[in-house]
Amino acid sequence: MAVAPIARPNCLDSCGQNISIPFPFGIGTGCYLDKQFEIECNQTAKPPRAYIRSIKLEVVNISVDRGAAIVKGPIISFNSSGRQAGLPVNLTGTPFIFSYRNVFVAMGCNTRAVMTDIQPYLIGCESTCKDQSANVNLLGTDFCSGKNCCASSISSFVQVFNPRLEALDDNQGKNGRWWAFLASDEWFTSNKTDSLAVPYMDYVPMELFWIASNLDLEKSPVHCELRNDNRSLAAGCHCYMDSYEGNPYLKSGCTARKGKG
Repeated sequence: MAVAPIARPNCLDSCGQNISIPFPFGIGTGCYLDKQFEIECNQTAKPPRAYIRSIKLEVVNISVDRGAAIVKGPIISFNSSGRQAGLPVNLTGTPFIFSYRNVFVAMGCNTRAVMTDIQPYLIGCESTCKDQSANVNLLGTDFCSGKNCCASSISSFVQVFNPRLEALDDNQGKNGRWWAFLASDEWFTSNKTDSLAVPYMDYVPMELFWIASNLDLEKSPVHCELRNDNRSLAAGCHCYMDSYEGNPYLKSGCTARKGKG
């Protein structure tokens, strides 16, 4: 049985050998839902690298089943005077939102970290300089197990990552440094014991949901998860995976797996 298509007919379905590009994303005119989902594939890089052109973030993986894209998220650092290195991410005006499956993480001694420009939400955490983890999480969920580190879950429909970090008292020290990032909870859970490596990393995997409007979501068999924040409708659809495969966003929809249906 032929493999079910993931891209529109006559469109590339991958960037290089490792990055699949399923519709509503696409490479080239007519291959994406709209310009916001256009993928730029840099074939000169070794290996080739894919970017979501509208938000200028590099793609690691796109999963229709999860309704999410994994991108390379920035690690933003601050010195003791508050000077920032690393660019914030603002998705306002795009169909992308930060997935609630991300974790907001701050690293540093005696640090208060908050995500700004996301009213009415309150997301942040505090860390101490103690050898044992003593984190105060404003949302009540603690993912960070190492010293000088705290973490918080995030709310749905957040589109701005522009953290603010500050010292809780003078114990932080004039030579101190802090780091903040949004990371996929799966990645962070499996890497939190190696947190000392973070300051030397170029990026962390960060998960985005997408909001795809004007789609025919009445196809069968399809399962759709609808999220509504009174501003937009985010539709994450996938085929019933035990019996069907394919891309529900395409006209071809879902097809029965061999021996199923």
